[in-house]
Amino acid sequence: MPNFNVRMGGPFVPLTPAQKWSLSWHTILDPYTFGLAFVVGGGLGEAEDDHQGYDWGAAGYFKRTGASYLDNVDGNLIGNFLLPVVLHQDPRYFRKGTGTIKSRIIYSALTTFICKGDNGKTQFNVSNVSGNFISGALSNIYYPSDERGASLTIENGITVTLEGMLGAQLFEFSPDVTNKIQKHRDRKRMEQQQKIDAAAAAKMANPPAAPKP
Repeated sequence: MPNFNVRMGGPFVPLTPAQKWSLSWHTILDPYTFGLAFVVGGGLGEAEDDHQGYDWGAAGYFKRTGASYLDNVDGNLIGNFLLPVVLHQDPRYFRKGTGTIKSRIIYSALTTFICKGDNGKTQFNVSNVSGNFISGALSNIYYPSDERGASLTIENGITVTLEGMLGAQLFEFSPDVTNKIQKHRDRKRMEQQQKIDAAAAAKMANPPAAPKP
């Protein structure tokens, strides 16, 4: 999962409009975004027969994938670029990194609704929340005609918001998981090296007896 949209710590420095555009554009083009659309939008959607107006089979699979990807594109362009520029809000995730697991889970979930302004102050995340529902409205353009309307707008807006809350948990805790895996690998390498060193030392302490003449 890409983490270039995550701030790990350090002093707050506001982003320029060009930097906000760069973050949004990198997210849109990241392989993770494409993969998520193929797996969740296409694969899971096909398995659950979501959006029946797309029909079944390869054509339906790629239509569901395309719709899922466009949902991400809409959300990123509007919620992570256009509105943050207009409203002077920061689209980045500021990782907490310390405290109890419960406090970090709550913090991560709330970042969907709370953000930093370009002035560094905490404020309601109008950009993200509004962007989710605006992108939900735009989905009326490409979803099956029998699903379009206010219900699709609300459903997609809520879905993207919930996905954002889940994604925030991954942003918060994935570095911990990565560090734990790396420490485990380092410990295994050290143990293996210690065994090799011990075997070499034992061989030097007890050299093989010289052959008798």
